[in-house]
Amino acid sequence: MGRTECNTSRQKCGLWNTIANKFCPKCRNAAAPDCRLLSPGIYTYDFEMILPPQLPESVNVRRSHVRYNVRACVECPGPFRHNIIRNMPIAVMHCPAEDFVEDAEPVYITRTWKRLLRCDLLMSRRGAPLCHRLPVAVSFAELGNAKFHGLQIYLSENVQFLRKDGLVSCLGPFKRALLYEATDGLISTMSPYRLGEDDHPAGDKSGFGVQESVVLSEWAEKSANFEGRTLNIDLALPACQDHFEDDWMHFTTEYKSVRVSHWLEFVFSMSRYGAPITSGAPVVQKIARAPLALRSCYAQQANASLPAYSQSCDIQHFGTISAEGSFDQDQPCWVGDDHRYSVS
Repeated sequence: MGRTECNTSRQKCGLWNTIANKFCPKCRNAAAPDCRLLSPGIYTYDFEMILPPQLPESVNVRRSHVRYNVRACVECPGPFRHNIIRNMPIAVMHCPAEDFVEDAEPVYITRTWKRLLRCDLLMSRRGAPLCHRLPVAVSFAELGNAKFHGLQIYLSENVQFLRKDGLVSCLGPFKRALLYEATDGLISTMSPYRLGEDDHPAGDKSGFGVQESVVLSEWAEKSANFEGRTLNIDLALPACQDHFEDDWMHFTTEYKSVRVSHWLEFVFSMSRYGAPITSGAPVVQKIARAPLALRSCYAQQANASLPAYSQSCDIQHFGTISAEGSFDQDQPCWVGDDHRYSVS
């Protein structure tokens, strides 16, 4: 914690101390505080805050909130000076371990609707962070004289409010986002999502491990004998509330009186007896659902490793930064406008 003292000449400070000692007997006998003069600028403090596992993550849904704040206090010496206190909200989440099951275990679902359609769904993993991609393979075959017309993939969010005994008392807000849509010609009507080099963490490249390759090889053998069509899709997951104010989704969590869950919905549109959609024949929709555990975009392996700290706790002064963003080469680091906070 940094402390400030009077930034005036020694004569004025001596005069002020004389007056303070005369009217404040407590200050006369008190020892001089260990103060350090702080010049205007930007200071950084390296500290580590370990969140106990029994504490919840940050929750921001209707009628249920869990918030964390970082509190900074600058103590000013003297009887007539007030301390400077500032609070800053931060997002707190639990980062997964290296052997996280939801990132290493794929999901395989098969559905058959009599005389309509048979589909096989393969999700590369059961969980994924927001603002990332989720590879999905969809294979389907028309049965009888059914005619396939389109495929829509939705991501649904369900909020449930719980009682003290754990039972659901009422339902909260429900969200549904369209992630992918394809017509009869299997042409996607949604723009593809492209990730930059900085958007895809290095930990996700090898997050599936050997288990995924074994399952995918079995999937390839099934697809070879499967008479139908196969779609390999990279679903662009929605953004989190820390990055966007609109069209965001909460991550999967549960704490005391609230539970937030997600699932993927695969909606197949088809008609019976091969009737085209322009003929006015009734369109039948069948839905296959798969649960999905969403994490915060900061809950990654890269953010789980603690940074290296120096043994000394000296205050590092980085000076002031101009509006153009230039800085001296002698300064040890650069302080930008973008801030990312992660506590594991």
